[in-house]
Amino acid sequence: ASQGIGAGIALRMAEAGATTVVHYRSNEAGANAVVDEIRAANGEAIALGARLEDESATKAFIDQINHKYKSIDVLVVGTPDHWHVPIAIAALRAGAHVYSEKPLTLTIEEGKQICQAVKATGKVFQVGTQQRSEYGKRFLTAVAMVRLGMLGGNPRVNLAIGAAPTGGPFDATPVPEG
Repeated sequence: ASQGIGAGIALRMAEAGATTVVHYRSNEAGANAVVDEIRAANGEAIALGARLEDESATKAFIDQINHKYKSIDVLVVGTPDHWHVPIAIAALRAGAHVYSEKPLTLTIEEGKQICQAVKATGKVFQVGTQQRSEYGKRFLTAVAMVRLGMLGGNPRVNLAIGAAPTGGPFDATPVPEG
């Protein structure tokens, strides 16, 4: 079974015909398990290891992939949260469209950097919440049931999504103008 949400996205992209690169920093066995699953579904995939410590290392990694596969059309960023922005910016600058898991950024400044990279490259960038479409579409089914009135006219819904992730401490950022 896939190791996580990012692995599930990679599997579906491979099933749609995309060549999939599964990046690993230290969990080579986990990455190879995802590659095996993709290949079992008749997809093309490779596992590559790299320490993406900064934008130049990330760009070099993407250039290495582009050299082997000619061009990456779309890069899915399914990494720990603090890597979303540097990897996304490097991918945009390397010529790829980007889909990133949430949370996109940790600061307002990072959000501005993503916007600048999208504007400068003309590439498409999307951030998504996989929970809305993963897990057997249970969330979508529940929404449809409420909208169709299957739970009555005015249902009360309580939702719990688990504990919030921890992080920080983060530097205070002034509220931007406007």
